Amino acid sequence: MFKTHIFALLFFATMAAYTYAQPTVPSNLNILQKQLVKSNADTGRVSILVQISRYYNANSANHPGILDSALLYANRANGLAIKLSYPEGVGLSYQVMAQAWCNKKDFKKSDVLIKKAIEIFLSQSLFRDAAEAYLNMEEFYL
Repeated sequence: MFKTHIFALLFFATMAAYTYAQPTVPSNLNILQKQLVKSNADTGRVSILVQISRYYNANSANHPGILDSALLYANRANGLAIKLSYPEGVGLSYQVMAQAWCNKKDFKKSDVLIKKAIEIFLSQSLFRDAAEAYLNMEEFYL
């Protein structure tokens, strides 16, 4: 009986941590597009580009064709993050690229990209981002 309670407690704690560790998917693409137009070429724009890519990844189940848009925005985020010397942005762009390739069923590309993201996050002591990337990697193999 005691073991059952401990197991249940650990299960719910793990599920709560998993649920809260994932970034929220933006609900309105129009708002993000407006923010993108108004933004400067800085880390804020990288964040917006990553959010747009997350939006397309999250909504690709019903519309697989939009995965190309997810990759386009992720690549734009990556280019800007590299130009700005913004390692977190580079890692986040790799993470959303990996998700798009996973959704396209190209697991090799996905695996390479998510491992690059984790490497960047760990080298910059961005442990929360690294944990999120590890969770994404787990999802890719389900």
